[in-house]
Amino acid sequence: MTAALSWLKQALRDLYEQDRQLFDLGVGENSLCFRLGHHLANRVDGPWDVDAEYDREGTAARRKTRNPADGTHMRPDLVIHRRGRGGRTNNLL
Repeated sequence: MTAALSWLKQALRDLYEQDRQLFDLGVGENSLCFRLGHHLANRVDGPWDVDAEYDREGTAARRKTRNPADGTHMRPDLVIHRRGRGGRTNNLL
């Protein structure tokens, strides 16, 4: 199992155990994503960073197109990466 997958599983467990009320209340994706990012950041070690709604490739602005026909864009909810550095080796999740 990769480190990123292990961190994610532990963070999901923490989210469910510590923030179960959010599930019971039926809150939206943004609230759950924020709390998951909080728990994930507490698990990640080494040179890695956890960010939400990150829109950079290295230091350059980047927008991925979800549907070129209507121009909608997508953005990752959470990323585990080395902030400010581009390339696949600097992105885990």
